[in-house]
Amino acid sequence: MTVGWINNEFIKGLVSVIIPTYNRSNLLSEAIHSVISQSYRPIECIIVDDGSIDNTKDIYNNVVDYIDDQFSIKYIYQINSGVQVARNIGTIASSGEFIQYLDSDDLLMTDKLLIQVDYLNNHTICDGVFGDWQVGTLVNYKVIIAHKEDDLITQFLTGCCISNFSFLMRRNIIAKIGCWDIGINRNQEIDFQLQGLLIGARYDYLSLMCGFWRFHKNDRISINTGLKETIIFFEKWETVLSKNMLLTPILCKRLANLYWWLFTQNKFDDKDLLLKLLKKLVIFDPAFHLFTFTRFKLLSNILGYYFCLRISFYRLRVIYFQK
Repeated sequence: MTVGWINNEFIKGLVSVIIPTYNRSNLLSEAIHSVISQSYRPIECIIVDDGSIDNTKDIYNNVVDYIDDQFSIKYIYQINSGVQVARNIGTIASSGEFIQYLDSDDLLMTDKLLIQVDYLNNHTICDGVFGDWQVGTLVNYKVIIAHKEDDLITQFLTGCCISNFSFLMRRNIIAKIGCWDIGINRNQEIDFQLQGLLIGARYDYLSLMCGFWRFHKNDRISINTGLKETIIFFEKWETVLSKNMLLTPILCKRLANLYWWLFTQNKFDDKDLLLKLLKKLVIFDPAFHLFTFTRFKLLSNILGYYFCLRISFYRLRVIYFQK
């Protein structure tokens, strides 16, 4: 936790919407207008330009006419340092009682802030609230319905249940969580919310369509960092949860299932990384069906467990993936 990283003083009722962006001028304008169109006021919109070389600054100049005593727009330029640094810079520059993170290729639904601010005002022990969202293109999309389980750590770590923009958070919980981890390049919002849960944050689910996660031909701001960065994220949380004695049997089994899913989804990725997933799978669930066959048990007693695991790895690639 980073103590005192943001100012504890805030403007009551103000929502700070923080938009990091990098070479997204074609999408940024629509994201900003989804903030301008909010039925809630007051709002400050903070655009953090992560070293763009397109006409991002012009997009900001085109919307300054919307500024009034209930809506302000701030533009911050930084040398290209990544989305996590941009979110941190935007958070430090914010003044709101509530904070909304929004990537520049996503959109907010019109009543999102109004309904979630009202919820937080009426549920004072709640630190943040999240809801549902849509994902895809404007003509071809699916609806993701979120939910809340008793064990939010297990849910957030192993389930597709939150999106960055679906959350609205109180400033005071963000101050306690600390900075976004600049070493994490995948599942960044999950990482941030897990940090919150670790310090005792209380999050609620409210049935509400919060926004639109847009698919487009350009890479998302988090960039397509692949399987390596995904494993780095999970290894971080394996270590953190193990130290805090929070690796429950249910979580271990769900991690194993998740690693198998990652294995199948990245079947043509780096062989060493895929083998690493299988090793993790069997660590978290030794009874996983792939490794309970009598032949595997007999061979592992003779040749060694991980040698047989490597043989199984190549067998799986041939049988399941035709490679």
